[in-house]
Amino acid sequence: MDIRILTPDDYLLIMELAPDDEIMTSMFLSVAAAIKAGFDGISYTYGAFIDGMIVGFIYGFVLPNKTLLPQYLYVDTNYRGQKIGKRLLETFEKESKCTCSIAYFEKGLCKYYSEQGYIIGNSVVALKELSYNPNEK
Repeated sequence: MDIRILTPDDYLLIMELAPDDEIMTSMFLSVAAAIKAGFDGISYTYGAFIDGMIVGFIYGFVLPNKTLLPQYLYVDTNYRGQKIGKRLLETFEKESKCTCSIAYFEKGLCKYYSEQGYIIGNSVVALKELSYNPNEK
């Protein structure tokens, strides 16, 4: 599996993953639009690829105060259970060079984020201290 940051040329790849759900399609369209608009200095999207085909992505923000805000994490249903989401999240955390991460999520994902090292707050917010070392590349 290959994980890389998505560029404006990749925006249509996100729509290849969109499930047949109006709310999810709307979310995927907003992520695709952000990718197409180009790098704005705070929003990032990483894609996971298997044999050249996109199978998942993570989209979020790196704030100037070194806080990471992962907003959307999605893995195609055919590829779940292979730790793709975990690798996407870890890549985003590491490459962000942030000192903490705050994730807002649906209640059903409490266990998932807890397993990723996040401290669960009020069941929809989780915090994780990241170990960014400015001397490490």
